[in-house]
Amino acid sequence: MSSDTSTSGFIVQDVLHLNYEAPESGNTTASIYFGCAQLQTGDLLQGVAPNGLFGLGPEDISVPSTLARNGVISTNSFSMCFSSGDSSGRLVFGVEALSGIPSTPLVPINPSVYYVIATTKFSVHGNSVDASENLIFDTGTSYTTLPPSTYQSLGEMMNNQINAPQFQLNGTFDYCWNTSDSSILDSLPTLTITFNGGSSWDVSDPYVRFVDSKGNVVFFCLGITPSSTGIIGHNFMGGYEFFFNQQAMSFSWAPSTCYTLNSSTIGSPQDAPNFVTRASIQNSSVALKAPLSISSLFITYLLIAFIGLL
Repeated sequence: MSSDTSTSGFIVQDVLHLNYEAPESGNTTASIYFGCAQLQTGDLLQGVAPNGLFGLGPEDISVPSTLARNGVISTNSFSMCFSSGDSSGRLVFGVEALSGIPSTPLVPINPSVYYVIATTKFSVHGNSVDASENLIFDTGTSYTTLPPSTYQSLGEMMNNQINAPQFQLNGTFDYCWNTSDSSILDSLPTLTITFNGGSSWDVSDPYVRFVDSKGNVVFFCLGITPSSTGIIGHNFMGGYEFFFNQQAMSFSWAPSTCYTLNSSTIGSPQDAPNFVTRASIQNSSVALKAPLSISSLFITYLLIAFIGLL
């Protein structure tokens, strides 16, 4: 959003009803804070205002921090999963990642309003560019952004491996390729990000495809734009479950369909088809301080206005 975009209002406290993530049914309640917006400016007046923002940030007032502080969950941590196929998603509080899955330390920042992770390099089919960047992980940003020097090096490296005419989509993407050749579209280069500590992440699909009226791809673009602030946006998140552990100050990830999660203390949905189509809190449960979950077709579109941004 633009720099003149803001929102203001007041903070209130209310009760959040949650279900436990386990085969047995059950639920619990927790007092949480949320913000009621009264005045918006900038882009929020131009049709981009969300119905609400779920407060998952590192601050003490956020939902996971409040749940941990009040003893509802035993660990100040949560996971979120974004399907790459059917637009389903899942959010689980108080869950820890399985040992052995890739992870990297969270970068401490002040004020701690974002989750920040540090990269060491970006790789495309064996070629790489060294890039020590601190990137914000933000579900609310549509497309990933990188500082100009890293962005250009990565774009050129990608362009050298794609056998199609390259062009700029003015005002949007600089690295686009004009082709409908299925042999090219089916073998696009894989983008791998290596983080501090050595763990790497293969981005499921870093591209944006543009189709004609019949649904055929006519050209595609690298889904990254240049910016002084580096952000891993929502377009990089499909097909993975991500873990944010405030107590261990770690960020972990693993491929997932969002039906079978990569966590150490939770079970899988009992009825996958119903889980995907139901935009409500998932029924299940064990005892107090067990993981809690919310399921939704689009986690980022939860119709709740909470304080704190991810």
